[in-house]
Amino acid sequence: MLMKKILSCLLCIILIFALFAANAADIPKDTEIFEDVHMGLTSNTEKQVKKIEPAPSVVDPSKPMIALTFDDGPSKHTPRILDMLERYGGRATFFTVGYLLNAHSETVLRAHNMGCEIIGHTWDHSDLTKLSDWEIKNQLVSTSNAIKNITGTEIPMYRPPYGSMNERVRRVSGELGFSTVTWSLDTKDWKTRNVQLIYLAVMQSVKAGDIIIAHDMHGTTADAMEYIIPALVKQGYQLVTVSELLTDKYGSIQAGIVYTN
Repeated sequence: MLMKKILSCLLCIILIFALFAANAADIPKDTEIFEDVHMGLTSNTEKQVKKIEPAPSVVDPSKPMIALTFDDGPSKHTPRILDMLERYGGRATFFTVGYLLNAHSETVLRAHNMGCEIIGHTWDHSDLTKLSDWEIKNQLVSTSNAIKNITGTEIPMYRPPYGSMNERVRRVSGELGFSTVTWSLDTKDWKTRNVQLIYLAVMQSVKAGDIIIAHDMHGTTADAMEYIIPALVKQGYQLVTVSELLTDKYGSIQAGIVYTN
């Protein structure tokens, strides 16, 4: 009888360990890849319970600031980026493709209400240097109008797809009252599609005043922002819009000018 009880106990212990091992094998590995990359990142559980103060309404010029920017959206991944910005008290600028706006109008309006900027990235992601003057104007104006229909505001800036521009594009956009925004730090997220590499691209090179380009059309970019945003805030950066960054640096934003940082 005693031997049967001992064998039953051993069998139970073996079953418990087998179930634990099976569950552990199913844990996503994304949260482990940064163990040797960056110190001080909170765990997923800690991030869920940590209380974050809302974003300040006024930029503090005495503190370093950077502008996170996202191209080619909005998409189904954009809300996850907004979740992180909202949680860590940050804002960003979204350079949106015109024909995608109506399908994601709730996301666009949420971003706008959070204090993020919604700016044009042309209507259909065309290379503006290959278009006529009239086509350039149509790409910019139609996208700006679509944004205004959702948010009620329009910001006379845009980002050319691929960063492709020339003197003619600058002149035509300037005649419309638009300024051009490019970037100073490229995450290359569109190329790598790798969470760790996107993280490293930002955290190994970022400096105050940077305009960082990423793409909210990729799920891996949204994944990476779950680490990048808290890491930047931990380092003391204010996450501001492009307009806030440029106004702090230049005092005003002028039509026909190309801004990099």
